Amino acid sequence: HIGGDEQRKVFYPSWLENTVLGEVLFQADYVLKEISFGNLQLSALPELVSAWDQACRTEGHAPRAARQWFVVRDAQVDISRDGVLLPRLSLAVEARQLVMGAKGYEDAASTDPQDPSVVMAKAVTDLFPKLAKLVPAISELMEVAKAQLAARFLLEHKATLN
Repeated sequence: HIGGDEQRKVFYPSWLENTVLGEVLFQADYVLKEISFGNLQLSALPELVSAWDQACRTEGHAPRAARQWFVVRDAQVDISRDGVLLPRLSLAVEARQLVMGAKGYEDAASTDPQDPSVVMAKAVTDLFPKLAKLVPAISELMEVAKAQLAARFLLEHKATLN
């Protein structure tokens, strides 16, 4: 179960706190953690096995730590014949093993491609379109990413209001 007294809702950078964008990012990240820990199981996607379940199946049950995050891939903006912007992108999840350092956890120099967090990140990436249809927080993340892509396109092309 994700929760407890030690859990705090923190935004980085801090200006995201109390914004719709910050809340969308937080909720999507929270859902990713729920999937990773096996707290959210989607019956429509039985092939999506949590990192937790994968780790429990491996021999030795060695302690593990990892982080996962969303990334944008293959982003582009097309323009229709009648001038409508059509942002297109794909989202993915990446993962990195963590090791204990002098000041707490830090990124490992390399991550085993068979690490449960990496395997689950790849599965989420492969299933992203289906996941977005099933999980509102993931769908909202996709829409926010498209809006940001369109806004950046307009800024880079020095668009002005009529």
